[in-house]
Amino acid sequence: ETYVVEGNLVDREGPAAGLEVGPGEYVWREEGSRHVAWAPEGAVLIGMFQIPNKFFDKDGRAKDAGGEDWDKVWGHALK
Repeated sequence: ETYVVEGNLVDREGPAAGLEVGPGEYVWREEGSRHVAWAPEGAVLIGMFQIPNKFFDKDGRAKDAGGEDWDKVWGHALK
């Protein structure tokens, strides 16, 4: 879930491809959805997570926002 305070958030790939969210707007994505979101001119965003996002390396390994192995750090939260 993301609320845009300033700037724009754009999804480039995935089920939300082409989506652009601007100041004062909120976007929610379905559980398990993969997407590539970016802020072309920078942005101030508020992100809300029930369990931290997975960030996938090119080789498919899942990391958390701190670069740690997602399963080692967060996998227990789903059990």
